[in-house]
Amino acid sequence: MLCFLSPPAQILVIWLAVVNFAGLIMMGYDKAQAEASGWRVREMTLWKIAFIGGAFGVLAGESAFHHKTQDLTFMAPIYLATGIWLWLVAKIAGTG
Repeated sequence: MLCFLSPPAQILVIWLAVVNFAGLIMMGYDKAQAEASGWRVREMTLWKIAFIGGAFGVLAGESAFHHKTQDLTFMAPIYLATGIWLWLVAKIAGTG
């Protein structure tokens, strides 16, 4: 499946897939908990997920679940993490 990539690139792709899926699931869980007045996911936890590579998943969760869409103080670090990861992946891919 990923055999055309070098082993470090394969690890990066797998890592990004896992952590972005986690970010998406965490946003969905937080939205469900917000609606049920239950225990919420800390914003710091979502920011950490974004900065370790899950920014795209968190953004997808924001859009899919219509969650925290108006909260710029929450989303600003997510946008920053997204920009960093876009730049990093472009550098690794040799296009940046």
